[in-house]
Formats: sequence, C-alpha cells, structure tokens
Amino acid sequence: MFVLYYDEVKYDPPAQDSFWLGGIALRMADVPDVESRMNTISNRLFGTSQLIKETEFHGIDICRGKGNFKGRPLHERLDILNELLGILTSETIERLYVRIIPGNITHSSKPPEEIAFMYFAEMANEIFKENDTVGMLFGDYDEPVIGT
Repeated sequence: MFVLYYDEVKYDPPAQDSFWLGGIALRMADVPDVESRMNTISNRLFGTSQLIKETEFHGIDICRGKGNFKGRPLHERLDILNELLGILTSETIERLYVRIIPGNITHSSKPPEEIAFMYFAEMANEIFKENDTVGMLFGDYDEPVIGT
C-alpha cells in the first residue's frame, strides 16, 4: 500500500501564473525510514520531533530565513534544504506534479484546481497500478479549496 501526500501552489497572477499540485508517494513499509530521517533533522534543529507548527519545514521559509528558520545563516539553511532534498529524491519516494495554466483552459468551465486534481488522481492511480497495490491520498487542509 502507498500513502501519498499532496499540496498546492495557488494561482495568483501576476506573481504566480499557474496552479501547481504536487505530491510524494511512498510504500507504507518505507514510512518508518523516512520518518526517522525527518525526526533526526527536526530533533537537531528544534530539539524535538513533535509535529507542531514550530517544527514545520516550509521551503519558502528555509530559503528566506523566515518563520521557524528566522535568524539562521544562509549556509545553514542551504544545508537543511540539501538534507531535505536528499530524503525527497531517495529511490523509495515517488514524486508527481501537475501544472495548470488557467489562461490556456479554453474548453472547460471547471476551475483549475479541479482539473489539476483530476490529472493528479490519474497519475497517482498509475503509480498504484504499476505496483499492483492501492493507496491513500492526503492533502493539507486548505479552506478556500475545501468543498469545491
């Protein structure tokens, strides 16, 4: 069985001309290893592996030195990104994404996030079929999109 987590980058012109939906999928058997690696980083940086707001890893915050990474020098933040990318690019993790450019939608009245999710679910299903298994999709709670 696979678990798949996804999140979006919202369409926000002119700053963001596309709607992105990306995710990672991994076999349940690989979850403990990934969790252990993430916990090691979290313990080193925050003194705990407890999943709370103060221990969240947000790429934009790491890059800009904001949020949980405020005051950390650039070289340290780059090392953190490198470590996280090492986990993300491991062979046990499948990566998938969909990019929708709303300006290119000419034959549908559906919003970009619905179209993106349809394609994303199809891609996830292909991963599950290729591995002769099933999976569960988990997304973050994003109020403006919930209920659409």
